[in-house]
Amino acid sequence: MNLMSRILYFEKLFKRHSEGYIELHTGNGHGGSSSGETSIRNFSTIIKNIGSGLIYTPRTATTADYITVTDSGIITVSYNDTMDNAGSHHGISVNSNQLTTSITAITAEHRKSLNRITANATTMHCSWTGYLKAGDIIRAHTDGTAVTSNQDRVNFAVAKINFLK
Repeated sequence: MNLMSRILYFEKLFKRHSEGYIELHTGNGHGGSSSGETSIRNFSTIIKNIGSGLIYTPRTATTADYITVTDSGIITVSYNDTMDNAGSHHGISVNSNQLTTSITAITAEHRKSLNRITANATTMHCSWTGYLKAGDIIRAHTDGTAVTSNQDRVNFAVAKINFLK
């Protein structure tokens, strides 16, 4: 095998998958602007949206913010939130169809991470890393508790980790 054939062989063997990184900041309520998805968090600021492995879809009249995986692979998610009431919950869901249901009560298979706010206006963190398929939908899922303060402490970051095939 000549040098060029070897290079082409190894390029094909170690072809890189798409990557992506989306970072959202500042909480902006729940659900669509007029109705629907009342347990899904919205964000008002996009800090970063790079690569082609993930697509961010912002809030519409009837849907809340969500992120779609465009290329199967390892995904890592980090979510910080603060709620006005102790005992409120937030977490990460994937492919949930229970978008007006508390994160604590959705189908366990769809709940990837869960956290409980321990005191009023306390910021808590949850995260998850795992394999997702193209078309999977990632959401910042809560119990729908209304939030009025400390929205600047809320952020949601999703990364598609590039790996060798």
